[in-house]
Amino acid sequence: MKINLISGLTKAKFFGLYPPMMQDFSDHIKKLSDDADITARARFNAARRCEYLNSLSNWTISLISLLLIALPILQNLDVPPFSETGSKLNAILIFLAVFILVFSLLSNIEGYTLKAYKYHKVGMKLNDFKRSVEAHALADVTPEKYNSLLRRYKLILGESENHDDVDYKMYLWQEELKERRKHLRNHSAPLPEEKILWCINKAWWEAKYPFFGQALRYYLALATSLGLIIWAVII
Repeated sequence: MKINLISGLTKAKFFGLYPPMMQDFSDHIKKLSDDADITARARFNAARRCEYLNSLSNWTISLISLLLIALPILQNLDVPPFSETGSKLNAILIFLAVFILVFSLLSNIEGYTLKAYKYHKVGMKLNDFKRSVEAHALADVTPEKYNSLLRRYKLILGESENHDDVDYKMYLWQEELKERRKHLRNHSAPLPEEKILWCINKAWWEAKYPFFGQALRYYLALATSLGLIIWAVII
């Protein structure tokens, strides 16, 4: 069953549930424009995050695969100390072969390339939508036009999955840096100490810490592989 938004708004105004300013929809148009701008920037952050994780995944798989190829060659050429490791290194190479296979499958399931493409595409569409909303703000907006814009906004959002919380926090950090640079340009003086500390510490860590957490598994995979090989060769 469809819910008629116009009818709902009319009844709400009649019973006093919304303030009189809702009648011209100007505030709602501005809020819709702001929401589109924030969401677009968060989606662009999500696209960059997925591109970085995809690149990190490819490098991890490539480097471990290179080790799996190079180490047996070094063993067969009797290159010390690899020629003296015996079965211990062979066992580690078998483990790494299975590990990289599972790791590759899990990375493919994540689908970072497709996610990055969809996030970027939605971000571009939201930018176009924001310009369209701003054009409507210069004219009288009827409830029909507002509902049409709202439906279009929801359709655009549905073209990709929602961005992560870390992408929105990255947007907040970017806004804080923008405010700091603007203050420096206008006043030629640093922000108050507590403002600088919030900008550098709180906002930075809220944006970056979850991002590092997502990338940590790739660094751990490389470190574990190298650690096992070093253990087999040296000990």
